[in-house]
Amino acid sequence: MIFSKMMLGTVQFGLNYGIANKEGQPSLEKVIGILRAAADFGVNTLDTAAAYGTSEEVLGRALEESGLADKFQIITKVPIFPAETSEKDAERLIRESLERSLRRLRRSKLRAVLIHNEQNLPHFTVLERVCAEGYADGAGISLDSQRALTDFREVVGRAKYVQLPSNLLDRRFDEFIDSAPQRGAFVFTRSACLQGLLLMPDADVPPHLRELLAWREKARKIADSLGISVKELCFRYLISLPGVASVVFGVDNKKQLAENCSFAGKGALPGGAVERIRTEIPLLEESLIRPFLWPRRAEELHGKTRISVHDQP
Repeated sequence: MIFSKMMLGTVQFGLNYGIANKEGQPSLEKVIGILRAAADFGVNTLDTAAAYGTSEEVLGRALEESGLADKFQIITKVPIFPAETSEKDAERLIRESLERSLRRLRRSKLRAVLIHNEQNLPHFTVLERVCAEGYADGAGISLDSQRALTDFREVVGRAKYVQLPSNLLDRRFDEFIDSAPQRGAFVFTRSACLQGLLLMPDADVPPHLRELLAWREKARKIADSLGISVKELCFRYLISLPGVASVVFGVDNKKQLAENCSFAGKGALPGGAVERIRTEIPLLEESLIRPFLWPRRAEELHGKTRISVHDQP
């Protein structure tokens, strides 16, 4: 089964996730409705992880009770384990994790399993070996920091499946994405709307991220010039990149799913739009565009300047 251009992320099924999430964790009935709609829109791949709360259990039950199990292939991720873990212990932890994931998901095999945290990338070879025992078709990695591209160059260069963040403001991995087809790698991008930050009202942007307002305005002007919404620009920018196999997106309801999938149906942006985005929006500071660093940035900003939202330019 090939990968659909849109891949449904399921972290919301097991956790209250995202800076803009207003609805919380959905009920099983709601999950089933979302999955049915996803299948109708041609989505054929689901992204989950052992660390996503009850996501795997909810997915397994929902797919079985809805009769949709054969409509989707599943990608999951192993839990984070200590960086100093020995190879022998890493193999045991990974195998135990995959056995639990298969039970929760009610599957006999997965499409791919990813290393979830960069500190565990040195054990990628172990994951490959365990997956080859029949747990999954292949092994992959999830990246979050630009530094990983150099610190783990060998692993990153040979991984067949790679999930990473990319959006109008987060362009740290542009070169890596562009070269994916030549490497025979499948790149799955996440955070198309920067966890909702690209779409929320200016007044709702946290004080420590208000430096992004100017660049959000730049994206809005580009969208206006194309006659589309910022949200459509977010998704169609990624869809336009040949190196992107799938765009991972999460939803709280079927209406959001229908809207997101409609963007894929519109295809790539008009000629020159991608180049304009990459020219007019520069590579931004990682602490602004990497959600993992947002709490730290907030603490540093508060500790150094003691300013409020009203003090921001």
